Amino acid sequence: MDSRDRLLSIPRELRDEIITLVLTHHHPSPQTTAEVEAQARKNLWGDSVYYLADPGSYTANAPALLLVNKQLRSETRSALERLDLAHEIEFKFVNEQYLAPTWTLIPTPTKHYKRVHASFQSMGAWHHPALPSKFTGNPWKTGDGGPPTYVWIFYHTLGHFLTYGVDASRAEAPPGIVSVERLELDFIDPKETHLLPPENDSMTIWAARCRRSGSRRPRNPEGPELLRPEWLASDLTRYMHACFGMSYHFARYARMLHGRIGTMVAKVNGNVIDDIDVGQLLAELKFNNSFGNVDRAKRVETWISWKEEAQEQRKKHGLKTVEFEDGWKEEARKRAAEYYEKNPSQW
Repeated sequence: MDSRDRLLSIPRELRDEIITLVLTHHHPSPQTTAEVEAQARKNLWGDSVYYLADPGSYTANAPALLLVNKQLRSETRSALERLDLAHEIEFKFVNEQYLAPTWTLIPTPTKHYKRVHASFQSMGAWHHPALPSKFTGNPWKTGDGGPPTYVWIFYHTLGHFLTYGVDASRAEAPPGIVSVERLELDFIDPKETHLLPPENDSMTIWAARCRRSGSRRPRNPEGPELLRPEWLASDLTRYMHACFGMSYHFARYARMLHGRIGTMVAKVNGNVIDDIDVGQLLAELKFNNSFGNVDRAKRVETWISWKEEAQEQRKKHGLKTVEFEDGWKEEARKRAAEYYEKNPSQW
């Protein structure tokens, strides 16, 4: 009797437990900067995100069971439906310089994710880099009216996921269109909670980190301080709203989001602080001089084409769609004409 037959010979209840254990297997994530330093990681995009180099770190749990035989394939599919597992990824914001992501739970290989849970956790302080060779610049630097550099680090990571999925770490992975029904961003306390500012501190990231290039507001004279997760969550959520709003500056970068994300939820230590229904937002979105990188005479038509395409992508991926109001194109053109008449000298 081979191993496949032996597995089918045991009681169904026990076999279900084994299948559940396989499907819920978690990859370990580093818990200290020293553990991150000991891992082989690579940067593929030049954006301060260092992915694990070992291909085994991206192996899904289900395929081995799905390929055994028809019986186990059927039972595995039933278990996947019953368990309703999220794909889980942990991001360590190492020394406030770069992200070190680890996929901790990959139930199945897919391009359409029902739920992705991404946690973000600060690890180590700014003044003591664990990996000096990976330091690429000041993430809190601002300029030209744009957001701090750290925002682009997070945003580019999201963009790579929506293009490659779990395979974002592989340079040879073919690009595609990835969609996710529910994307959860959970900002959690660091392990070194004693280095956190007081919970009732109303400081913002702008004041604590970005007020002057390279500046910090010293709060603990005996040592460094770490970011409170709610500061990071609040600031990044604000910029994500700017992306979803398709503003003058953000539209060129954010155009992929609306067609690929069902709902985006922001949390702090598991508690929801913001819930963005992207389908509803898309339906209600008005033209606001979007696509500053396009000649102003072509912006409104670019925006109209983009909005139509985003709605079609949502339908294609089975994401929630809300029908647009009648006459929305005419309204957009009218808004554009009125705006440019009032602001003839603006780019």
